[in-house]
Amino acid sequence: MIAFWQQRRAWILIVGLLLALNTLFFFTYRVRYEQRVDDAHVRLDQAKEQLAVAKSRRTEFQSQLDAHKKLLETIATVYDDWWSTPEKRLTKVIAEIRSLVERSGLSLQALNFSQSETTDGSGTTNVEITFSVQGSYMQLRRLVNMLELSEQFVIIDAISFASEQPDGSIALNLRLRTLFKGEQKPVKARAAR
Repeated sequence: MIAFWQQRRAWILIVGLLLALNTLFFFTYRVRYEQRVDDAHVRLDQAKEQLAVAKSRRTEFQSQLDAHKKLLETIATVYDDWWSTPEKRLTKVIAEIRSLVERSGLSLQALNFSQSETTDGSGTTNVEITFSVQGSYMQLRRLVNMLELSEQFVIIDAISFASEQPDGSIALNLRLRTLFKGEQKPVKARAAR
């Protein structure tokens, strides 16, 4: 039997050497493989952190964009509805004033309005509405409150005492102001400096 092993000794050494090399390769490969897997996990964690930061920035920018869009809509509402042209809105303003006076229980004595261009270069038209009302103090307070809460864009410019009546009612003169957008003028292009 020893002769059998001696004859095959070269083959046994080759197989043993291959087994040792294979074992060495397996352990070094496994260590390197584990290192690559660990590096991949680190890169994955970094990518997840970057993704979380990017998502939070996207959410922040989206909220800023939504706020900007809302601001543009609000500006458009102000210019197109609240400050629309006198032809579109003056009748609504006067009708609302009459309605508020009636709802507060006052009697409307007179109502006048005058129109003038603003001098600030904005192209808006300033309309002043003056009217006189008569009623109790509480009715007058209710009217002022309703004017302040009105959907129409009106500014209470002045309130003046007119007279006190023998029946205890008070007569007041009110002056309201509102703005209307003027004619759209083409904007001249400015040269870049």
